[in-house]
Amino acid sequence: ASEWLHKTDPSRPVHYERALKRETVDVYSPMYAGIRYIENYAKSKPYRPLILCEYAHSMGNSTGNLQDYWDVIEKYPELQGGFIWDWVDQGLLKTDEKGNPYWAYGGDYGPDTIPSDGNFCLNGIVNPNRTLHPAMHEVKKVYQNIGINAVDKEDLKFQLINKFFFTNLDKYEIRWEIIGNGKTISKGTLDKIDLKPQDTIDFKLNTADYNTMPGVEYFINFGIYTLNDEPLLGKNFQIAKEQISLGFTPYINTGKVNRPDDLEISQSNGKLVVETERIKLVFDTLTGFMESFHLNGKEIIDDKVKPDFWRAPTDNDFGNGMDKRQAIWRTDGKNAELISLDWEITESYKVKIISEFLLPESRSFLNLEYIVWGNSKVDVSMSFKPGIKGLENFPRFGLKFVLEDSPLIEYYGRGPHENYSDRKTSAFVGHYKGEVKNQYFPYIRPQENGYKTDCRWLILGDENQGILFTSKIPFGFSALNIPDYQIDQITKLNHKHTNDINPDNKTYLHLDMAQMGVGGDNSWGARPHEQYRIPVKEYEFSFSILPWEDGVNPFNLWMK
Repeated sequence: ASEWLHKTDPSRPVHYERALKRETVDVYSPMYAGIRYIENYAKSKPYRPLILCEYAHSMGNSTGNLQDYWDVIEKYPELQGGFIWDWVDQGLLKTDEKGNPYWAYGGDYGPDTIPSDGNFCLNGIVNPNRTLHPAMHEVKKVYQNIGINAVDKEDLKFQLINKFFFTNLDKYEIRWEIIGNGKTISKGTLDKIDLKPQDTIDFKLNTADYNTMPGVEYFINFGIYTLNDEPLLGKNFQIAKEQISLGFTPYINTGKVNRPDDLEISQSNGKLVVETERIKLVFDTLTGFMESFHLNGKEIIDDKVKPDFWRAPTDNDFGNGMDKRQAIWRTDGKNAELISLDWEITESYKVKIISEFLLPESRSFLNLEYIVWGNSKVDVSMSFKPGIKGLENFPRFGLKFVLEDSPLIEYYGRGPHENYSDRKTSAFVGHYKGEVKNQYFPYIRPQENGYKTDCRWLILGDENQGILFTSKIPFGFSALNIPDYQIDQITKLNHKHTNDINPDNKTYLHLDMAQMGVGGDNSWGARPHEQYRIPVKEYEFSFSILPWEDGVNPFNLWMK
């Protein structure tokens, strides 16, 4: 067949995946080859290109490390891309006994004795009705054919790269916007740039509105838009974007600091109560956990704040055995055993509460420290020390909160769509507001979802007041009104669906130092890449809790 094709039409390259590197094909097209493998192939100076006929298996919450693939693909001309598997989730619409529609998959038809692949055909970057998965934003960003790099940030000098092979950039408009602490400082549009395919050019922005100030974090956002109607796109469609950090100088308060008010502390019936004018914290001295947080007389946190090292397994997690290999972390945090609880008043306006725990399954040690100040600021520190060697990586490292009457969310971090440590280039750092109920993404088989990374501060509350969480180091979080047990299926044989999810009025917050990446090289063994894992070693995760009220600029609280 190959001989006939070459003889009949010599201009047409022949591809056949199973032929591998045989002389009968003009393209080497393996399936699911890893990044190191394709780079080694390119370094061998082959006479034919490599195109991944399938890669980036996008089953459920997946498509991680796509940018890492393309950093290598764009480095070598011998590497010419690949085809993501798959385009669309192959689910069928059904209705349950209550009339609720949901997407069905393997095992939902016929008796249990009929074999199926379960949800293995749900591996698209769009849903069956062609609405987008969050990963689609990352695919668009990674696949864009225009690049912008910083040449000299102080001088606002940048490099524009035309990655197209046949398109001049003069058919697009390039807009820019300098952002300081989430607000627009300056913006403009570049003059039309005549840049031929595969060429680069440097350009400089001239603006009198941009002067850096301490305590303000600056970014420049670029957007590239169609000037005219394009097939399928239309006029003013964004075909590419980029965000570049311009730097941040911390604010140092050299003014006089007022002495905080005194604290009220009481202990009885197994409870330690610490009060200021605005907040009240209640600690259970038998378990060592904070179990209640009141703001202006209203209870906001109404359940024990416990360490959590687990996430609801994704399809990739089930595929690589994470649910068994890392199972020790499913309950080790929630089952923490109190060794001691000590508290001391270091000043009349400052109290320190330290709880030391044994994590029974990993035989490790964990300390939770709360410093409550008279000005209603609470500094929290979670420190971990492994007790034995050879423990499997953490799925996440953080604390879990349950909040009442907190339907609104506001944060400064990556968004607005879901993002993870290995899938975040499309999620720009910005100031975002919304409702907790909208943070959930309904993967057809429920699993980990709704995460945000590189957060500087987060507010959960209502229109009038709430709690602000902030840290000196960017953190990750998810805030859903769905309890973990509804999306944590324990095994992939549970076969849950979107109609099994029942949100309630609480807000379930995971506040993390980190969560491991989602991976995506394949869904039958590949783990998240090493740089996106959380190895077990000594850690300390510190953050602060501050009361927030309507009219207060959260960026000012962040600076404090």
